[in-house]
Amino acid sequence: MILNYLLAMIHGYAAYGQPTTNLRVALRNPSAMQTYDGLTAIPWQLIIQSWPGIDTANLTILCGLKQEIPYQYEYLGTGKIVNLLVQVKIEGGAEMELLLQAGKHIAIKKATYCRYVPERYEDFAWENDKIAFRAYGKALESTMENAWGIDVWSKRTSNLVINSWYKTADYHKDNGEGLDYYKVGFTLGAGGIAAMYADTLCYASNYIRWEILDNGPLRSRFKLYHAPFMAGKAEITMVREIWIDAGSQLFTNKVTVQVKDADSVDLAVGIRKNTGTDGILLDETNQIMAYWNPEEPPHGTIGIGCIFGTGIKRQLTNDKHLLAITRVAHGTSFEYRTGAVWDKAGHITSFNLWIKYLMQQKESSVPEVVF
Repeated sequence: MILNYLLAMIHGYAAYGQPTTNLRVALRNPSAMQTYDGLTAIPWQLIIQSWPGIDTANLTILCGLKQEIPYQYEYLGTGKIVNLLVQVKIEGGAEMELLLQAGKHIAIKKATYCRYVPERYEDFAWENDKIAFRAYGKALESTMENAWGIDVWSKRTSNLVINSWYKTADYHKDNGEGLDYYKVGFTLGAGGIAAMYADTLCYASNYIRWEILDNGPLRSRFKLYHAPFMAGKAEITMVREIWIDAGSQLFTNKVTVQVKDADSVDLAVGIRKNTGTDGILLDETNQIMAYWNPEEPPHGTIGIGCIFGTGIKRQLTNDKHLLAITRVAHGTSFEYRTGAVWDKAGHITSFNLWIKYLMQQKESSVPEVVF
């Protein structure tokens, strides 16, 4: 069941001609079974309508009117606040009241980050306090190291590591924080996407342009633009909008396609498959695809998983991939979540626990705020 948020009450103390100095927001989780633990967005327009004089530089948010919680202003690349992102945990069937009030807020630890990496063949990397990923840039295509899909960096620290690991260039060795040992090669890696024509994958080139929309502390969001590529006689242009939230093993990938000389195109989301495995899940009913890689001593095991909404036509395996196939019309988007886990991080240490995590995320996937 998709988690629904009900914003049950929002008001300020502007009665009797007094200026508004705070704002109460009541949140309810209508799911009796599933706890939601993550970010939810409160539209900024509603907040300023109720509290026109709000000072964005002097705001605290209390949970249950006692404990201060972290938050982030979300701009979506517009230069203006679009949403207030709050990090909350609400048990199934429970309610939570938030109090927004003037005051110096707690220091919010940066838990997500993304950046363009010109010093390493134009990589683009993103991470949170759980895991890290990267996509490959155009400059890599002219080297012997060229690869296509999404790479995983395995972490056992909540600290952000992208800058320090690139600086030392020693991230293929575990120095206590984790390492990069996931192998992508000429595959889709950890949930990359390609077109499919006549049962053959048609890969996009590595990205050619990037744009950062938001960059933490709780959510980082960016776009990657790809040059046109062919799928049969159709020319495909693809833009990927990606965002990652604090505390999650997954990130969201929203893919928008323009199709020339065709009305639609088949897209394939893929997970690289090794020879031998400790677990494969192709769950068309729940729209989940998961893989538990064979252990690679001494580094351990990486699990990869994808969660879809609706529209997956079929799931299958071939010699290189687990694949989920969908049909996308010209000018429209396809959204899914993909991610990874490392058993040596100590949180999710088996395929069964990985599937359980993915199922829980599926059932509480898309929070709604209803005013």
